[in-house]
Amino acid sequence: MTTAKIPKSVVLSEAKNLLPPKYQKQIVGPSCLSMTIVGGDHIIKLISAVLLFALISLPARAMTEADKFVGVWRLLSVEYRSDAGAIVESPYGAEAEGTIMYDSLGNMSAQIARKDRPRFSSADRSAGTVEEKTAAFESYVAYFGRHRVDERDRTVTHEVQQALFPNWAGGKQVRYYTFADRTLTLRTPPFQYLGKRVTAVLLWDKIR
Repeated sequence: MTTAKIPKSVVLSEAKNLLPPKYQKQIVGPSCLSMTIVGGDHIIKLISAVLLFALISLPARAMTEADKFVGVWRLLSVEYRSDAGAIVESPYGAEAEGTIMYDSLGNMSAQIARKDRPRFSSADRSAGTVEEKTAAFESYVAYFGRHRVDERDRTVTHEVQQALFPNWAGGKQVRYYTFADRTLTLRTPPFQYLGKRVTAVLLWDKIR
C-alpha cells in the first residue's frame, strides 16, 4: 500500500457533485487529507459519502426574524387607531392598495395608495390644477431605502433614501412588528393627526 495526499479540491469536487446546488457552498474541510490509496476513485467516493453524511447531519440554521421579512408583501389594510385601539380613520380608504418589499441585502421599498384616486383632467401631469396635485399627493405614499431589524425591541427601521413626502428623505421610520402565519403587522410610534394622538396599524400578506 502507498500513502498519498489527496488535495481538498479533488475531494470537495467529488462531494459537491453528489449534492443539490443549494448545499454545495456549505462543504468545508482541511486543506488536504492523508489517505491510504486502496483503489483511486473508490476511496474518493468513500470520502465524499462521509462528507455528505456529516453535512446532512448538521442542524439547519434557524430562521431569524430578519429572514422572515424578506419577500414581497401585499397591503390588506391601513388604519389609524387611538390609544384605546379604536379605529379613528382609514386614511387610504377601505380598499387601500400597496406593496412593501424587503430583500436579503437590506434594501426595501414601500408604496400605499387609495384605490379610487381621482385622475387629472389633463394627460400632462405638469398641467394639473392645485386641487388635483393636492389630491394626488394626499392619496399616495412611497419611499425606498434600507432596513434594519432589531429582534430584541421587535422593530424594523426603514432608513429612507428618498420619499414622496420630502421630509422623510434621509430620516428613519421605525415600525413595531409582529408575524402571524403569512401576515405581517407593522405599527408606527404614536403621532399627532388632526389634533388627535394615533398609531398607524398596517396589515400585510406575503405573496412571495
